[in-house]
Amino acid sequence: MTQSNVEPAPRSTSTRASRATRATSVLVIAWTCHLSTPGAALAEEARISEPGAIDVNPCDEDLEELPRPTFAPFSRRSVRVSITLGLGSTSLQSYVIVGGGVGYYVVDGLEIGADYEAWLLDTPVLHRVTPEMRYVLQLTRDMKPYLGVFYRHTFVVGHDDFDGLGARIGAYYAPASARAYFGGGLVYEHVLDCSHDAFVSCDATYPEAFLGTSF
Repeated sequence: MTQSNVEPAPRSTSTRASRATRATSVLVIAWTCHLSTPGAALAEEARISEPGAIDVNPCDEDLEELPRPTFAPFSRRSVRVSITLGLGSTSLQSYVIVGGGVGYYVVDGLEIGADYEAWLLDTPVLHRVTPEMRYVLQLTRDMKPYLGVFYRHTFVVGHDDFDGLGARIGAYYAPASARAYFGGGLVYEHVLDCSHDAFVSCDATYPEAFLGTSF
């Protein structure tokens, strides 16, 4: 969900080596919904297991309030839906970038997902598909570091496609008392089968940023 180093060549050149891209950073807005609420489930389990327990109306202000569900955007069975907006540029072109992605947490902290970006309003147009895996280390209550790896395939209109591999590192700030989080980090990407010449950026490092909420 971020920008990288694919650099299209001038139109007079058709070689793979002259198409790596240097991009500016991109703001990624991610909305995360929860398919399970562990806090609510525990409260319900405790209520049912209590001898002689009776149903209560949670809307009754005179009765004791049940524990609120914990905000856990990186817990097992959580789903990420993201929207990507930004600007990207090469030595000759400037692009507007739009895209989106989805992810699913198969266990606590481990997300398997895929993202798509379209680089528009200049030529050649780029379409990038990025399967990825990310692990969020839940070491502290609010600050959660993450590590990730990805593969990226770039479709270049009018030119040969190319592939890349990359990794990311950063951290989320996700207070348990809030329904939102933000974070950021660095991404490294390497273009495969890339030759070094005057037009090529075979390796790139760039920042990424995230804003998110839960519903």
